[in-house]
Amino acid sequence: MLPILAGIIASGFIYSEEELEWLFKWFVRICSLIILMFIFGYLFRGGFTPASGATPMLLTIVFSFLCGLYFYTRDIKYMLMVGIIFFVPVIDISRMGIAAMAAIFIFHFANKNLVSKIVFSMIGVLLFFLVFNSKGFQEKTFISGSGTLRDLTFNYYDNPNIRITGRISWKKALESGLEEAPLWGNGPRSDYLKLVRSYWS
Repeated sequence: MLPILAGIIASGFIYSEEELEWLFKWFVRICSLIILMFIFGYLFRGGFTPASGATPMLLTIVFSFLCGLYFYTRDIKYMLMVGIIFFVPVIDISRMGIAAMAAIFIFHFANKNLVSKIVFSMIGVLLFFLVFNSKGFQEKTFISGSGTLRDLTFNYYDNPNIRITGRISWKKALESGLEEAPLWGNGPRSDYLKLVRSYWS
């Protein structure tokens, strides 16, 4: 709920045009710093980047802004920035980052022209397929080194060919707690109690 509450509070403020320009300028600077840190980590830290899994998710915010600016202004420089940012999850092979940015690009609300929406949707889907079929993505995602879209179902953690990072263990340990209270949950940090019980049982 925190992102929603932060959005409600931020949207309640009144911003002048100068303040919006100042906020956007510093926001772009911060995101540029994140990208530079990513490049440094990739080139000089053996591929390790600080919070590499979270970096693409943080950049989806500026990615969405830049997509919106392009669709409103049709200024090609914003599309070039979009392309640069999209390379971050592709290079990092962050599967959720790739999916999130592809979804933003395809379904962005600022693209109101039907023909443009169809064209950019086709481009977005094409980019997704190109990334999906790349060697790095296939090797990271599938134990056998290759797979198809059919393997990516809602229950893909049960697919023995999917390479996972321990999430299936979390799922198995916490699933019974979710079933006990699927609507309201079991309270803050109740996952700790469930994990302790699973460990000692």
